[in-house]
Amino acid sequence: AKFRGVGIAGDDGLILDEAGCHIFVTSSGRWAHAARNLQMLETWKGPAEPYEGQPYYGWHDHNRGTFPNNGKVAKARKVAKVASIVQFAGVSFFHFMTEVLGRLLVLQRKGVLDDSEVKLLAPKEGGPKDKSGRRG
Repeated sequence: AKFRGVGIAGDDGLILDEAGCHIFVTSSGRWAHAARNLQMLETWKGPAEPYEGQPYYGWHDHNRGTFPNNGKVAKARKVAKVASIVQFAGVSFFHFMTEVLGRLLVLQRKGVLDDSEVKLLAPKEGGPKDKSGRRG
């Protein structure tokens, strides 16, 4: 699929069309952990904390303070053309071998990667670590 004017968010590589208010899931299923991939506002807070006069919302911190600014990226990187093979569990051996490598092969066979302007967005092990140092 081809998209214009979209963003890519989270470890699962969700495709965001903010103008059209659409979220496209990049894995083979219908499931994506929205709070782990998207910067979300909590609108259910109340009364305002810690002082009166404060807003009744806040940024949802799914990562419990592991990332600065609740994981929000200060300035998104812009590229003209990108081919993404990022998806849910893209760094796990099973998903990498059965899904990610297949996508890479299709991109290569269709000549998408022959275009020098195309940047390849690949899965990267990351995300917050718990107190024992394990990724959550």
